[in-house]
Amino acid sequence: MPKIVSDLLSLGDSFGLPIDLADKNDRLDSVLEVVKNFELCTNKIPQCSIEKTRTTVANSVHKWLSKQKHVTAIDKYLLKGFSICKKFLKTNDDILVTKADKGQVTVVMNRAEYMEKMNVLLNDQSTYKKLNKDPRPKSHVRDSWTFVNNIRHKNICDANIMISLDVTALFTNIPIDLVMKAVEKRWIQITLNTELTLQQFLYALEVVLGLNSFSFNGEYYEQVFGCP
Repeated sequence: MPKIVSDLLSLGDSFGLPIDLADKNDRLDSVLEVVKNFELCTNKIPQCSIEKTRTTVANSVHKWLSKQKHVTAIDKYLLKGFSICKKFLKTNDDILVTKADKGQVTVVMNRAEYMEKMNVLLNDQSTYKKLNKDPRPKSHVRDSWTFVNNIRHKNICDANIMISLDVTALFTNIPIDLVMKAVEKRWIQITLNTELTLQQFLYALEVVLGLNSFSFNGEYYEQVFGCP
């Protein structure tokens, strides 16, 4: 692997690459990102100030696009490296780039080796069961981005509250029964932060922990033991 490619990959997926103003697509993507973020936050601006603020943002974006930006040697290296990195990964599809479970570290693996290890895990029938089709009802959406697009222009009444929950990094070796017992044991502390009864809370937890289907490499699986 070329050093410039490993340098780019080592930066991680949260690193902000410099914007190439000479690149039409880069300019367009940057403007769309600003517009999108502004429009998503207009509900935090008084109604009487939205148009004035929108005009200010538009003028700032126009000035930024018109300004001659000095490109540093580091920026040039990063932009060059990004272009080389894309071409390298595209022409070497036997290489897989992913993230480590912990530490936000970029991991580069041989794709065949990765697939082999994943298949060993998924073939453990005490933990996973292969499904014939996608088990989700048609009412389910593909991902959170699709959900956001679906509700973007919908309003909820003042009596309702919309929340977003995201659970990650639990472990497959923790039995669900053990989780339920832990909640019951600590219910005195938990009840201070919820209006649900113990029965309602346990039922909701059972639903969340029991729906453990996922897809890998075009196949669907269900986790039959442990937490997701």
